Amino acid sequence: MVPRAPTVPFPTLPIFLLWASSGLSSSGHTLSSSNKAQASIPTVRIGYVSSTRYPNGQAAPWGIDMLTATKMAVDDVNAASFSSSSSPSSSSPPFRLVLPEDCIFEASGTAGEALEHAMQRIAGNGVAAVLGGDWTRVAAQMADKRGSLWSSGIPVVSAGATSQSLDRREDYPGLFRTCYSDTDAQSSFSMAALECIKSKSAAVVGSLDPFGYSGLEIFNNTLASLGMNVPEGAYAEFESSTSSGEPRGDGCTGNSTNFAYVCTKVANAVRAAASRSCPSSTLSCTSSSSSSSTSPLMSPHTPPPSSPPVLLVSATGPSTQCVLACLGQRNLTRKLRTILATEVIHVSNKSEAFFNDTVEGSRGYITYIAKPYSEAEAYVNFVGRFRNHTGHDPDVWALYAYDAVFVTAKAIAKSLVSKDEANSVVNALLDSHHYGTAGLTEYHNRSLTFPASRRVAAVRMKQTGIPETDADGALSALNYQTVGITMEENINRGIVNGTTKTKMQFFVRGLADLL
Repeated sequence: MVPRAPTVPFPTLPIFLLWASSGLSSSGHTLSSSNKAQASIPTVRIGYVSSTRYPNGQAAPWGIDMLTATKMAVDDVNAASFSSSSSPSSSSPPFRLVLPEDCIFEASGTAGEALEHAMQRIAGNGVAAVLGGDWTRVAAQMADKRGSLWSSGIPVVSAGATSQSLDRREDYPGLFRTCYSDTDAQSSFSMAALECIKSKSAAVVGSLDPFGYSGLEIFNNTLASLGMNVPEGAYAEFESSTSSGEPRGDGCTGNSTNFAYVCTKVANAVRAAASRSCPSSTLSCTSSSSSSSTSPLMSPHTPPPSSPPVLLVSATGPSTQCVLACLGQRNLTRKLRTILATEVIHVSNKSEAFFNDTVEGSRGYITYIAKPYSEAEAYVNFVGRFRNHTGHDPDVWALYAYDAVFVTAKAIAKSLVSKDEANSVVNALLDSHHYGTAGLTEYHNRSLTFPASRRVAAVRMKQTGIPETDADGALSALNYQTVGITMEENINRGIVNGTTKTKMQFFVRGLADLL
Protein backbone atom coordinates (compact mmCIF):
# COMPACT_ATOMS: atom_id res chain seq x y z
CA MET A 1 0.00 0.00 0.00
CA VAL A 2 1.41 3.37 -0.97
CA PRO A 3 1.42 5.83 1.95
CA ARG A 4 -1.29 8.45 1.74
CA ALA A 5 0.03 11.65 0.25
CA PRO A 6 -0.94 15.02 1.71
CA THR A 7 -3.83 16.87 0.16
CA VAL A 8 -3.06 18.85 -2.97
CA PRO A 9 -2.83 22.59 -2.39
CA PHE A 10 -3.96 24.95 -5.10
CA PRO A 11 -4.14 28.71 -5.38
CA THR A 12 -7.84 29.50 -5.66
CA LEU A 13 -11.02 27.57 -4.93
CA PRO A 14 -13.29 27.67 -7.99
CA ILE A 15 -16.76 29.12 -7.50
CA PHE A 16 -18.89 26.58 -9.30
CA LEU A 17 -22.22 26.59 -7.47
CA LEU A 18 -24.78 28.59 -9.41
CA TRP A 19 -27.82 28.94 -7.13
CA ALA A 20 -31.06 29.44 -9.07
CA SER A 21 -32.93 31.13 -6.23
CA SER A 22 -34.22 34.00 -8.37
CA GLY A 23 -36.68 31.88 -10.28
CA LEU A 24 -34.46 31.92 -13.38
CA SER A 25 -32.86 28.93 -15.07
CA SER A 26 -29.09 28.80 -15.58
CA SER A 27 -29.68 30.07 -19.12
CA GLY A 28 -31.60 33.10 -17.84
CA HIS A 29 -35.11 32.00 -18.83
CA THR A 30 -38.03 32.20 -16.38
CA LEU A 31 -38.80 28.89 -14.71
CA SER A 32 -42.32 27.48 -14.92
CA SER A 33 -44.15 26.75 -11.68
CA SER A 34 -43.53 23.02 -12.15
CA ASN A 35 -39.81 23.67 -12.26
CA LYS A 36 -39.60 26.06 -9.32
CA ALA A 37 -39.13 23.12 -6.99
CA GLN A 38 -35.76 22.66 -8.64
CA ALA A 39 -34.85 26.33 -8.30
CA SER A 40 -33.14 25.86 -4.95
CA ILE A 41 -30.92 23.04 -6.22
CA PRO A 42 -27.40 24.24 -7.01
CA THR A 43 -26.25 23.86 -10.58
CA VAL A 44 -22.66 22.71 -11.08
CA ARG A 45 -21.04 23.39 -14.41
CA ILE A 46 -18.33 21.32 -16.04
CA GLY A 47 -16.37 22.01 -19.22
CA TYR A 48 -15.28 19.70 -21.99
CA VAL A 49 -12.49 19.74 -24.60
CA SER A 50 -13.60 17.51 -27.45
CA SER A 51 -11.70 15.55 -30.11
CA THR A 52 -14.35 15.06 -32.77
CA ARG A 53 -11.94 16.00 -35.59
CA TYR A 54 -8.33 15.22 -36.40
CA PRO A 55 -5.85 18.08 -36.93
CA ASN A 56 -6.41 17.85 -40.70
CA GLY A 57 -10.16 18.36 -40.24
CA GLN A 58 -11.16 14.74 -40.85
CA ALA A 59 -13.91 13.45 -38.56
CA ALA A 60 -12.74 11.36 -35.59
CA PRO A 61 -15.56 8.87 -34.83
CA TRP A 62 -14.01 7.82 -31.51
CA GLY A 63 -13.99 11.45 -30.37
CA ILE A 64 -17.60 11.91 -31.43
CA ASP A 65 -18.55 8.85 -29.40
CA MET A 66 -16.68 10.19 -26.36
CA LEU A 67 -18.59 13.48 -26.47
CA THR A 68 -21.87 11.61 -26.88
CA ALA A 69 -21.06 9.36 -23.92
CA THR A 70 -20.14 12.39 -21.81
CA LYS A 71 -23.51 14.02 -22.47
CA MET A 72 -25.30 10.75 -21.72
CA ALA A 73 -23.45 10.50 -18.41
CA VAL A 74 -24.43 14.05 -17.42
CA ASP A 75 -28.09 13.14 -17.96
CA ASP A 76 -27.64 9.89 -16.01
CA VAL A 77 -25.99 11.66 -13.07
CA ASN A 78 -28.93 14.03 -12.82
CA ALA A 79 -31.52 11.26 -13.23
CA ALA A 80 -29.92 9.25 -10.43
CA SER A 81 -30.26 12.02 -7.79
CA PHE A 82 -26.52 11.57 -7.56
CA SER A 83 -24.51 11.89 -4.35
CA SER A 84 -21.04 11.02 -3.10
CA SER A 85 -22.03 7.43 -2.34
CA SER A 86 -22.78 4.71 -4.87
CA SER A 87 -26.51 5.14 -4.26
CA PRO A 88 -28.65 8.23 -3.58
CA SER A 89 -28.19 9.56 -0.08
CA SER A 90 -29.47 12.45 1.97
CA SER A 91 -26.03 12.95 3.53
CA SER A 92 -24.78 14.94 0.54
CA PRO A 93 -26.53 18.00 -0.84
CA PRO A 94 -28.18 17.43 -4.22
CA PHE A 95 -27.01 19.28 -7.29
CA ARG A 96 -27.68 19.40 -11.00
CA LEU A 97 -24.72 18.80 -13.30
CA VAL A 98 -24.66 20.79 -16.55
CA LEU A 99 -22.37 20.89 -19.56
CA PRO A 100 -23.22 24.16 -21.34
CA GLU A 101 -22.46 24.46 -25.03
CA ASP A 102 -20.31 27.53 -24.35
CA CYS A 103 -18.14 25.35 -22.09
CA ILE A 104 -17.35 22.86 -24.86
CA PHE A 105 -14.28 23.53 -27.04
CA GLU A 106 -13.25 21.49 -30.07
CA ALA A 107 -9.44 21.20 -29.99
CA SER A 108 -9.07 18.80 -32.95
CA GLY A 109 -5.98 17.33 -31.33
CA THR A 110 -4.16 20.66 -31.46
CA ALA A 111 -2.55 22.60 -28.62
CA GLY A 112 -1.71 26.29 -28.78
CA GLU A 113 -3.11 29.77 -28.28
CA ALA A 114 -6.66 28.88 -29.27
CA LEU A 115 -6.77 26.17 -26.61
CA GLU A 116 -5.42 28.48 -23.91
CA HIS A 117 -7.93 31.19 -24.79
CA ALA A 118 -10.71 28.60 -24.57
CA MET A 119 -9.47 27.46 -21.14
CA GLN A 120 -9.48 31.06 -19.91
CA ARG A 121 -13.06 31.47 -21.10
CA ILE A 122 -14.23 28.16 -19.61
CA ALA A 123 -12.50 28.85 -16.30
CA GLY A 124 -14.27 32.21 -16.22
CA ASN A 125 -17.60 30.39 -16.49
CA GLY A 126 -17.15 28.96 -13.01
CA VAL A 127 -16.74 25.27 -13.86
CA ALA A 128 -15.93 22.66 -11.24
CA ALA A 129 -13.81 20.56 -13.63
CA VAL A 130 -12.93 20.27 -17.30
CA LEU A 131 -13.18 16.86 -18.95
CA GLY A 132 -11.87 15.58 -22.29
CA GLY A 133 -8.47 16.58 -23.63
CA ASP A 134 -7.89 13.14 -25.09
CA TRP A 135 -4.71 13.93 -27.01
CA THR A 136 -1.53 14.01 -24.93
CA ARG A 137 -0.43 17.43 -26.14
CA VAL A 138 -3.89 18.85 -25.46
CA ALA A 139 -4.16 17.34 -21.97
CA ALA A 140 -0.63 18.54 -21.15
CA GLN A 141 -1.54 22.13 -21.97
CA MET A 142 -4.91 21.95 -20.19
CA ALA A 143 -3.32 20.59 -16.98
CA ASP A 144 -0.19 22.76 -17.07
CA LYS A 145 0.63 24.08 -13.59
CA ARG A 146 0.97 27.58 -15.08
CA GLY A 147 -2.22 27.37 -17.14
CA SER A 148 -5.58 29.02 -16.62
CA LEU A 149 -7.31 25.95 -15.18
CA TRP A 150 -4.86 25.03 -12.44
CA SER A 151 -4.39 28.71 -11.55
CA SER A 152 -8.08 28.62 -10.66
CA GLY A 153 -7.85 25.26 -8.90
CA ILE A 154 -9.83 23.49 -11.63
CA PRO A 155 -8.98 19.80 -12.24
CA VAL A 156 -8.75 18.13 -15.65
CA VAL A 157 -10.28 14.66 -16.02
CA SER A 158 -9.11 12.97 -19.24
CA ALA A 159 -10.45 9.68 -20.56
CA GLY A 160 -8.03 9.22 -23.45
CA ALA A 161 -4.60 10.83 -22.90
CA THR A 162 -2.41 7.79 -22.20
CA SER A 163 1.17 9.04 -22.49
CA GLN A 164 3.59 8.31 -19.67
CA SER A 165 4.74 11.94 -19.91
CA LEU A 166 1.55 12.81 -18.02
CA ASP A 167 2.07 10.30 -15.20
CA ARG A 168 3.60 12.29 -12.34
CA ARG A 169 1.25 14.29 -10.14
CA GLU A 170 4.08 16.61 -9.15
CA ASP A 171 4.15 17.72 -12.80
CA TYR A 172 0.35 17.74 -13.29
CA PRO A 173 -1.23 18.15 -9.84
CA GLY A 174 -4.73 18.74 -11.24
CA LEU A 175 -4.80 15.92 -13.80
CA PHE A 176 -6.84 12.74 -13.36
CA ARG A 177 -7.17 10.06 -16.03
CA THR A 178 -9.74 7.30 -16.26
CA CYS A 179 -7.72 5.47 -18.95
CA TYR A 180 -4.55 3.41 -18.62
CA SER A 181 -1.04 4.85 -18.83
CA ASP A 182 1.40 3.72 -21.50
CA THR A 183 3.90 3.28 -18.67
CA ASP A 184 2.11 0.03 -17.87
CA ALA A 185 0.34 -0.83 -21.12
CA GLN A 186 3.03 -0.14 -23.72
CA SER A 187 5.81 -1.55 -21.56
CA SER A 188 3.91 -4.80 -20.95
CA PHE A 189 2.77 -5.05 -24.56
CA SER A 190 6.17 -4.43 -26.15
CA MET A 191 8.03 -6.73 -23.77
CA ALA A 192 5.58 -9.60 -24.32
CA ALA A 193 5.54 -9.19 -28.11
CA LEU A 194 9.29 -8.75 -28.57
CA GLU A 195 10.09 -11.73 -26.36
CA CYS A 196 7.98 -13.86 -28.70
CA ILE A 197 9.16 -12.30 -31.96
CA LYS A 198 12.84 -12.98 -31.18
CA SER A 199 14.18 -10.63 -33.81
CA LYS A 200 17.64 -9.32 -32.92
CA SER A 201 17.32 -5.87 -34.47
CA ALA A 202 14.75 -3.14 -34.94
CA ALA A 203 13.94 0.00 -36.84
CA VAL A 204 12.35 2.71 -34.68
CA VAL A 205 10.35 5.69 -35.94
CA GLY A 206 8.39 8.26 -33.97
CA SER A 207 6.66 11.62 -34.12
CA LEU A 208 8.16 14.70 -32.52
CA ASP A 209 5.46 15.45 -29.95
CA PRO A 210 4.91 14.49 -26.28
CA PHE A 211 3.06 11.28 -27.16
CA GLY A 212 5.70 10.20 -29.68
CA TYR A 213 8.62 11.02 -27.38
CA SER A 214 7.08 9.14 -24.49
CA GLY A 215 6.48 6.01 -26.56
CA LEU A 216 9.97 6.14 -28.03
CA GLU A 217 11.44 6.16 -24.54
CA ILE A 218 9.44 3.06 -23.59
CA PHE A 219 10.40 1.24 -26.80
CA ASN A 220 14.08 2.13 -26.37
CA ASN A 221 14.09 0.89 -22.76
CA THR A 222 12.42 -2.36 -23.80
CA LEU A 223 14.89 -2.94 -26.64
CA ALA A 224 17.81 -2.30 -24.28
CA SER A 225 16.48 -4.72 -21.67
CA LEU A 226 16.17 -7.45 -24.32
CA GLY A 227 19.58 -6.74 -25.85
CA MET A 228 18.09 -5.84 -29.23
CA ASN A 229 20.03 -3.68 -31.64
CA VAL A 230 18.94 -0.57 -33.54
CA PRO A 231 21.44 -0.38 -36.42
CA GLU A 232 22.93 2.92 -37.50
CA GLY A 233 20.46 4.84 -39.64
CA ALA A 234 17.48 2.76 -38.45
CA TYR A 235 16.16 5.42 -36.06
CA ALA A 236 14.00 8.20 -37.48
CA GLU A 237 11.89 11.05 -36.11
CA PHE A 238 9.47 13.35 -37.90
CA GLU A 239 7.14 16.21 -37.05
CA SER A 240 3.49 15.36 -36.48
CA SER A 241 2.74 19.08 -36.71
CA THR A 242 4.84 22.18 -37.30
CA SER A 243 5.57 24.73 -34.57
CA SER A 244 2.73 26.83 -35.94
CA GLY A 245 0.30 23.91 -35.60
CA GLU A 246 0.10 22.95 -39.29
CA PRO A 247 -0.19 19.14 -39.70
CA ARG A 248 2.77 17.27 -41.20
CA GLY A 249 2.71 13.61 -40.22
CA ASP A 250 -0.83 14.27 -39.04
CA GLY A 251 -1.67 15.70 -42.46
CA CYS A 252 -0.49 13.07 -44.94
CA THR A 253 -3.88 12.26 -46.45
CA GLY A 254 -4.03 13.89 -49.87
CA ASN A 255 -0.87 15.94 -49.25
CA SER A 256 2.05 14.63 -51.32
CA THR A 257 4.58 16.96 -49.67
CA ASN A 258 3.77 15.80 -46.16
CA PHE A 259 3.69 12.18 -47.25
CA ALA A 260 7.09 12.41 -48.96
CA TYR A 261 8.57 14.10 -45.87
CA VAL A 262 7.53 11.25 -43.56
CA CYS A 263 7.96 8.40 -46.02
CA THR A 264 11.57 9.28 -46.85
CA LYS A 265 12.52 9.03 -43.17
CA VAL A 266 10.58 5.80 -42.63
CA ALA A 267 11.92 4.08 -45.76
CA ASN A 268 15.52 4.97 -44.92
CA ALA A 269 15.15 3.59 -41.38
CA VAL A 270 13.57 0.31 -42.54
CA ARG A 271 16.17 -0.23 -45.24
CA ALA A 272 19.03 0.52 -42.83
CA ALA A 273 17.71 -2.03 -40.34
CA ALA A 274 17.04 -4.66 -43.01
CA SER A 275 20.49 -4.33 -44.56
CA ARG A 276 22.19 -4.81 -41.20
CA SER A 277 19.91 -7.46 -39.66
CA CYS A 278 21.61 -10.00 -37.43
CA PRO A 279 21.39 -13.81 -37.61
CA SER A 280 18.25 -15.09 -35.98
CA SER A 281 18.19 -16.19 -32.37
CA THR A 282 18.00 -19.86 -31.48
CA LEU A 283 15.29 -19.00 -28.96
CA SER A 284 11.62 -19.41 -29.82
CA CYS A 285 8.18 -18.97 -28.32
CA THR A 286 6.63 -21.93 -26.59
CA SER A 287 3.74 -22.13 -29.03
CA SER A 288 2.57 -25.38 -30.60
CA SER A 289 1.12 -23.70 -33.67
CA SER A 290 2.72 -21.76 -36.51
CA SER A 291 1.84 -18.96 -38.91
CA SER A 292 1.69 -19.10 -42.67
CA SER A 293 5.06 -18.85 -44.38
CA THR A 294 3.66 -16.05 -46.50
CA SER A 295 2.81 -13.97 -43.42
CA PRO A 296 4.95 -11.08 -42.17
CA LEU A 297 4.58 -12.82 -38.79
CA MET A 298 6.62 -15.90 -39.60
CA SER A 299 6.54 -19.03 -37.46
CA PRO A 300 8.88 -18.91 -34.43
CA HIS A 301 9.72 -22.58 -35.06
CA THR A 302 10.96 -22.02 -38.61
CA PRO A 303 13.07 -18.84 -38.54
CA PRO A 304 14.45 -17.66 -41.88
CA PRO A 305 18.19 -17.77 -42.61
CA SER A 306 18.48 -14.18 -41.44
CA SER A 307 16.16 -12.52 -38.92
CA PRO A 308 14.32 -9.55 -40.41
CA PRO A 309 14.02 -6.55 -38.10
CA VAL A 310 10.86 -5.49 -36.34
CA LEU A 311 9.56 -1.95 -36.90
CA LEU A 312 8.49 -0.02 -33.80
CA VAL A 313 6.25 3.00 -34.39
CA SER A 314 5.52 5.56 -31.68
CA ALA A 315 3.39 8.31 -33.18
CA THR A 316 -0.01 9.95 -33.09
CA GLY A 317 -2.83 8.10 -34.85
CA PRO A 318 -2.77 10.12 -38.11
CA SER A 319 1.05 10.00 -38.21
CA THR A 320 0.97 6.22 -37.67
CA GLN A 321 -1.35 5.97 -40.67
CA CYS A 322 1.23 7.91 -42.68
CA VAL A 323 3.99 5.47 -41.67
CA LEU A 324 1.89 2.45 -42.61
CA ALA A 325 0.83 4.03 -45.93
CA CYS A 326 4.51 4.48 -46.75
CA LEU A 327 5.22 0.81 -46.03
CA GLY A 328 2.37 -0.18 -48.32
CA GLN A 329 3.21 2.16 -51.17
CA ARG A 330 6.90 1.21 -51.22
CA ASN A 331 6.39 -2.51 -50.54
CA LEU A 332 8.55 -2.38 -47.41
CA THR A 333 6.64 -4.85 -45.23
CA ARG A 334 8.47 -7.75 -46.88
CA LYS A 335 11.68 -6.43 -45.28
CA LEU A 336 10.18 -6.65 -41.78
CA ARG A 337 9.45 -9.42 -39.29
CA THR A 338 6.42 -7.48 -38.07
CA ILE A 339 5.33 -4.02 -36.94
CA LEU A 340 4.51 -2.92 -33.41
CA ALA A 341 2.73 0.43 -33.03
CA THR A 342 1.30 2.50 -30.21
CA GLU A 343 -1.96 3.43 -32.01
CA VAL A 344 -4.99 1.73 -33.52
CA ILE A 345 -5.55 3.40 -36.89
CA HIS A 346 -8.86 4.86 -38.09
CA VAL A 347 -7.95 5.59 -41.71
CA SER A 348 -10.83 6.74 -43.92
CA ASN A 349 -11.57 5.42 -47.40
CA LYS A 350 -12.49 8.91 -48.59
CA SER A 351 -8.97 9.10 -50.00
CA GLU A 352 -8.88 5.78 -51.84
CA ALA A 353 -5.17 5.66 -52.67
CA PHE A 354 -4.08 6.56 -49.14
CA PHE A 355 -6.58 4.11 -47.65
CA ASN A 356 -5.36 1.25 -49.84
CA ASP A 357 -1.70 1.98 -49.12
CA THR A 358 -2.37 2.17 -45.38
CA VAL A 359 -4.26 -1.13 -45.35
CA GLU A 360 -1.51 -2.83 -47.37
CA GLY A 361 1.20 -1.51 -45.08
CA SER A 362 -0.68 -2.42 -41.90
CA ARG A 363 -1.50 -6.05 -42.65
CA GLY A 364 -0.41 -8.06 -39.64
CA TYR A 365 0.71 -5.08 -37.57
CA ILE A 366 0.20 -5.38 -33.81
CA THR A 367 -0.87 -2.74 -31.33
CA TYR A 368 -2.71 -2.51 -28.03
CA ILE A 369 -5.98 -0.96 -26.96
CA ALA A 370 -8.23 -0.59 -23.94
CA LYS A 371 -10.38 -3.70 -23.52
CA PRO A 372 -13.00 -3.37 -20.75
CA TYR A 373 -14.58 -6.58 -19.53
CA SER A 374 -17.48 -7.06 -21.94
CA GLU A 375 -19.53 -9.33 -19.67
CA ALA A 376 -19.72 -6.83 -16.80
CA GLU A 377 -23.28 -5.64 -16.18
CA ALA A 378 -22.32 -1.96 -16.34
CA TYR A 379 -20.59 -2.52 -19.68
CA VAL A 380 -23.50 -4.43 -21.21
CA ASN A 381 -26.05 -1.86 -20.06
CA PHE A 382 -24.10 1.10 -21.37
CA VAL A 383 -23.36 -0.46 -24.77
CA GLY A 384 -27.04 -1.32 -25.23
CA ARG A 385 -28.20 2.17 -24.28
CA PHE A 386 -25.57 3.82 -26.47
CA ARG A 387 -26.62 1.65 -29.41
CA ASN A 388 -30.25 2.60 -28.89
CA HIS A 389 -29.28 6.27 -28.71
CA THR A 390 -26.97 6.43 -31.73
CA GLY A 391 -27.70 3.36 -33.86
CA HIS A 392 -24.17 1.95 -33.46
CA ASP A 393 -21.95 0.43 -30.79
CA PRO A 394 -19.68 2.86 -28.93
CA ASP A 395 -15.98 3.15 -29.56
CA VAL A 396 -14.16 1.68 -26.57
CA TRP A 397 -12.97 5.13 -25.46
CA ALA A 398 -16.58 6.20 -24.96
CA LEU A 399 -16.75 3.97 -21.88
CA TYR A 400 -13.85 5.80 -20.24
CA ALA A 401 -15.46 9.14 -21.09
CA TYR A 402 -18.75 8.00 -19.53
CA ASP A 403 -16.96 6.88 -16.36
CA ALA A 404 -15.04 10.17 -16.17
CA VAL A 405 -18.30 12.06 -15.61
CA PHE A 406 -19.33 9.79 -12.73
CA VAL A 407 -15.87 9.97 -11.14
CA THR A 408 -16.07 13.76 -11.36
CA ALA A 409 -19.65 13.89 -10.06
CA LYS A 410 -18.77 11.78 -7.03
CA ALA A 411 -15.90 14.16 -6.24
CA ILE A 412 -18.18 17.18 -6.60
CA ALA A 413 -20.74 15.60 -4.30
CA LYS A 414 -18.09 14.91 -1.69
CA SER A 415 -16.75 18.46 -1.91
CA LEU A 416 -20.23 19.86 -1.25
CA VAL A 417 -20.28 18.27 2.21
CA SER A 418 -17.79 20.86 3.41
CA LYS A 419 -16.46 24.15 2.08
CA ASP A 420 -13.01 23.44 3.53
CA GLU A 421 -10.12 23.28 1.10
CA ALA A 422 -9.36 19.75 2.36
CA ASN A 423 -12.63 18.66 0.75
CA SER A 424 -12.03 20.33 -2.60
CA VAL A 425 -12.98 18.59 -5.84
CA VAL A 426 -9.28 17.94 -6.50
CA ASN A 427 -8.71 16.18 -3.20
CA ALA A 428 -12.00 14.33 -3.52
CA LEU A 429 -10.82 13.04 -6.90
CA LEU A 430 -7.69 11.67 -5.22
CA ASP A 431 -9.99 9.50 -3.09
CA SER A 432 -11.99 8.20 -6.07
CA HIS A 433 -13.35 4.67 -5.95
CA HIS A 434 -15.77 4.05 -8.79
CA TYR A 435 -16.57 0.79 -10.51
CA GLY A 436 -18.09 1.81 -13.83
CA THR A 437 -18.52 0.66 -17.41
CA ALA A 438 -14.78 0.23 -18.00
CA GLY A 439 -13.82 -1.21 -14.64
CA LEU A 440 -12.44 0.25 -11.43
CA THR A 441 -11.20 3.85 -11.27
CA GLU A 442 -9.12 4.30 -8.15
CA TYR A 443 -5.95 6.35 -7.64
CA HIS A 444 -4.27 3.87 -5.35
CA ASN A 445 -0.93 5.64 -5.78
CA ARG A 446 -1.81 9.27 -5.20
CA SER A 447 1.46 10.45 -6.73
CA LEU A 448 0.33 9.18 -10.17
CA THR A 449 -2.42 10.53 -12.44
CA PHE A 450 -3.78 7.20 -13.75
CA PRO A 451 -5.80 4.39 -12.14
CA ALA A 452 -4.17 1.37 -10.55
CA SER A 453 -5.66 -1.17 -12.97
CA ARG A 454 -6.91 -0.99 -16.54
CA ARG A 455 -7.68 -3.94 -18.81
CA VAL A 456 -5.70 -3.82 -22.08
CA ALA A 457 -5.52 -6.14 -25.11
CA ALA A 458 -2.95 -6.70 -27.83
CA VAL A 459 -4.64 -6.76 -31.23
CA ARG A 460 -3.40 -7.68 -34.68
CA MET A 461 -4.67 -6.40 -38.01
CA LYS A 462 -5.93 -9.23 -40.22
CA GLN A 463 -3.54 -10.14 -42.99
CA THR A 464 -5.80 -11.20 -45.85
CA GLY A 465 -9.14 -10.32 -47.40
CA ILE A 466 -10.98 -7.12 -48.14
CA PRO A 467 -10.89 -4.72 -45.17
CA GLU A 468 -14.18 -3.94 -43.48
CA THR A 469 -15.24 -0.33 -43.05
CA ASP A 470 -17.77 1.40 -40.82
CA ALA A 471 -20.75 3.38 -42.13
CA ASP A 472 -18.65 6.56 -42.17
CA GLY A 473 -15.96 4.92 -44.31
CA ALA A 474 -13.37 4.48 -41.55
CA LEU A 475 -11.45 1.24 -41.15
CA SER A 476 -13.54 -0.95 -38.83
CA ALA A 477 -12.44 -2.42 -35.52
CA LEU A 478 -13.69 -5.73 -36.95
CA ASN A 479 -10.38 -5.95 -38.84
CA TYR A 480 -8.50 -6.53 -35.58
CA GLN A 481 -8.11 -9.82 -33.75
CA THR A 482 -7.32 -9.94 -30.04
CA VAL A 483 -4.09 -11.87 -29.52
CA GLY A 484 -3.27 -11.08 -25.89
CA ILE A 485 -4.93 -9.74 -22.76
CA THR A 486 -3.64 -8.23 -19.53
CA MET A 487 -6.10 -9.21 -16.83
CA GLU A 488 -9.30 -10.99 -16.06
CA GLU A 489 -12.31 -9.33 -14.47
CA ASN A 490 -11.39 -9.93 -10.82
CA ILE A 491 -8.06 -8.20 -11.45
CA ASN A 492 -9.82 -5.50 -13.47
CA ARG A 493 -11.87 -4.75 -10.35
CA GLY A 494 -8.66 -4.36 -8.35
CA ILE A 495 -8.91 -7.55 -6.30
CA VAL A 496 -6.32 -10.34 -6.44
CA ASN A 497 -6.29 -12.64 -3.41
CA GLY A 498 -7.41 -9.74 -1.26
CA THR A 499 -4.80 -7.29 -2.54
CA THR A 500 -4.98 -4.45 -5.03
CA LYS A 501 -3.49 -5.08 -8.45
CA THR A 502 -0.82 -2.49 -9.22
CA LYS A 503 1.41 -4.15 -11.83
CA MET A 504 0.11 -5.00 -15.28
CA GLN A 505 0.94 -8.46 -16.60
CA PHE A 506 0.25 -9.58 -20.16
CA PHE A 507 -1.38 -12.97 -20.70
CA VAL A 508 -0.05 -13.72 -24.18
CA ARG A 509 -1.14 -17.26 -24.99
CA GLY A 510 -2.91 -15.97 -28.09
CA LEU A 511 0.00 -13.72 -28.98
CA ALA A 512 2.49 -16.57 -28.71
CA ASP A 513 0.33 -18.79 -30.89
CA LEU A 514 0.23 -16.22 -33.69
CA LEU A 515 3.87 -15.21 -33.52
